[in-house]
Amino acid sequence: MAEWDNFWTLQSPNVLKSQAQFYDHLEKSDQLKNAIYEPGDLTKLVAGRTQRIENMSFEKVSFSKTSITEVIFRNCDFIDCQLIGTQLRDCEFHDCRFIRTNTHKISLSNTYLNPLSFKKCLDRRKHQNIGVHLYQALMNNSRDAEQIEFERDAQFLFLRWKRFQDGYEFRKIWSKASKRSDYFAASNKGLGVLQRFLWEKLFGCGIRLRYYMLTVFFTIFMASILNFQFRNELGLEIDEETISSWSEAVYFTTVSLTTLGYGDITPTTELGKWIASFQSIVGFSLFALLASMLFRRVAP
Repeated sequence: MAEWDNFWTLQSPNVLKSQAQFYDHLEKSDQLKNAIYEPGDLTKLVAGRTQRIENMSFEKVSFSKTSITEVIFRNCDFIDCQLIGTQLRDCEFHDCRFIRTNTHKISLSNTYLNPLSFKKCLDRRKHQNIGVHLYQALMNNSRDAEQIEFERDAQFLFLRWKRFQDGYEFRKIWSKASKRSDYFAASNKGLGVLQRFLWEKLFGCGIRLRYYMLTVFFTIFMASILNFQFRNELGLEIDEETISSWSEAVYFTTVSLTTLGYGDITPTTELGKWIASFQSIVGFSLFALLASMLFRRVAP
């Protein structure tokens, strides 16, 4: 059942039977390897004092079904670990990294944890359902704790892993299809995957401005090429003369997409008017999406 070594089951692990034994080991070493933390709770040693775990490497360590409460982790690595059914409450993780770690059914409450810490955690070809649950839990935790930046990152990654899960379901349905209705259902699922893919890659799911800006610049670039190469067919004229430079094509494209329409360069053919209208509609849609994205950032 193991997805890779130790993903579900550790091999011949040591057993830490008490919290005191766990902290005693951390006092002596900056690494804990191949161990199972057996107590059901992990919390601070002394009530009223902050419990910090810093600069530690946990490798092939299981905290499964453990309730970790009021512990601050700083600059820690979790490599090939298990957080299966782990509950994180009132914890903080600063500059921590989770690598090939099983987070199946993890839960979080009032915890400071950057969703990007898990970017090397799961395999998108094998752990789609785990990824969906993980980033949904991170999204809900960040929202409840009013960690706005973390919430946006978690939401974006949740949608990405939902796409991975839908892609897996599409391949599964398609491989088992034997009649027309099966192929129709698979095609619908595949269309949904394609829509999610384009929404993410072109517009960052309405969350990541970087994706949106790249799409805008690409749209301006391609439309400018079209307008310049077919300037005669489109009848793009200024002072009754066809435009003759790239700068004029870029200028016309920009004012069309922004729907400003200054009128100094105008299309004089039927085709040109249709193309200019279409570019204006595309531009209006792009800027409406930008307004929505900015509004969500200002008033989340």
